[in-house]
Amino acid sequence: DANINKGDSKTFNLSVTPVTLPTLSIEATNAIQSEGNLGTKSFNFIVIRSGDISNVSSANWTVTGFGINQANNTDFVAGTLPTGMVSFAAGETSQTITVNVSGDTSVELDEEFIVTLSTPTNATVTTGTARGTITNDDNNQPKVISGTDQGDIIDATTRQSTVMPGKGDDIIIVNTASVVIIELPNEGNDTVFSSVNYNLAALPQIENLTLTGTTDINGIGNGKDNVITGNSGQNVLTGLQGNDTFVFNFGDSVVGKPDKIRDFQFGKDKIRVNGLSPSVLTRATNSTASTLDSLVNSVFIDANGAESGNQAFATNSAALVVSTAQGIGGTYLIVNDGIGGFNPATDLVINLTGYSSTLPGVGNIGVSNLSLFV
Repeated sequence: DANINKGDSKTFNLSVTPVTLPTLSIEATNAIQSEGNLGTKSFNFIVIRSGDISNVSSANWTVTGFGINQANNTDFVAGTLPTGMVSFAAGETSQTITVNVSGDTSVELDEEFIVTLSTPTNATVTTGTARGTITNDDNNQPKVISGTDQGDIIDATTRQSTVMPGKGDDIIIVNTASVVIIELPNEGNDTVFSSVNYNLAALPQIENLTLTGTTDINGIGNGKDNVITGNSGQNVLTGLQGNDTFVFNFGDSVVGKPDKIRDFQFGKDKIRVNGLSPSVLTRATNSTASTLDSLVNSVFIDANGAESGNQAFATNSAALVVSTAQGIGGTYLIVNDGIGGFNPATDLVINLTGYSSTLPGVGNIGVSNLSLFV
C-alpha cells in the first residue's frame, strides 16, 4: 500500500471457505433372495454420494459373513469373499456394487453377509454397511426306505423319507410328521417313535405310537387297538376308535405336569404302568381343592370316599378323584409308585377328562372289576 510507510502496521481480514467433503452411504436394493441351483445370482447394493459432487471420490468395499448363520467364501463366485472399489466421477451421485452369489443344491439355513465401505478418498462415510441374506431354496430329495419281512428299526430322521416297513414288526423313528409311511394290511405290528406331535389317523395300518424326548408334544391314534406311550414331557393323548392301551412310566406324568387322555373309555381302554401294576383301586370323594397339588395330597390322606374317617392311600394303589375346582376341574387317576407317601416327582397323576361311559361310584372299586390296568 502506497500509504503505508516503513515501520507502520495495518490489519487485513482474510476470508477462508472450508472444504466440505461429500458423504457416502450404502444400502441394499435386492439383497434378500435365494441363490438358485446353478450359475450366479446378483445381489445389488447402491452407494449414494451427497454434498459437493464436483470432484471425483472413491471407497473400498469388502464382504464378510454376518449374524448367527454367516455366509462364507464358498457361497460366492470363485470361492472367495468379494472385495472391490466403488468410484465416482465428477457429478455422479450413485454407483451400484454387485455381489455375485454362487448357486447350489445344498440344503442350508438362511445365511447373512454385510458389505462394508472403508478408506474413502475425497469423501466421508456416513452409513458404511448394508446387509444381504441368502435364503435357502433347496430341499432334501425324498428317500425311499424299505423294510424286510423281519422286524426292522427304520431311522427316517435324516431326511424327508417315504417308508415302506414290510411284513415284520417294525419300529419307525421320525422327527417330522411329513415322513410318508406306506403300510399294507397284515404287514406286522408296527410302532412309530416320534419326537414331534404325531397323528396315526391317516395311517390306518399302524398299530402303536411312542412319543420320545422331553418336549411337551401330543399323540393321536387311529381306528385300531393302539398302544400309545407318552414321553417325559406333558402330553395330550387321544386314542380315537379301538380299545387302546395308554402306557406310562413313573415320573413321566406328575402333579406338576400331568398328561391328559382326551377320550378314555372305561371298560374298553386300559392303562399300563411300567414297573408296577396297582393291586388296589378306589374312588375318593370329589375334591374342591384349588390346586392339583392339594387335590393329590387329599387323596393320599383319604383315598376311599365310601368309608368313614380317613382311609390312607396305600402303597401300590390307584385312585380316581373328580375335581370341581375352577381351573383344574376334571377327573384324575393317581397311581402310587410303590413307596409310601406322596412323591410329586414320581407318583403318576393322569387327567382323564373327556372320558366316556360311567365313572364308578366312590369307594372301593376293585382292580379286576373295572379292568382298568393291564
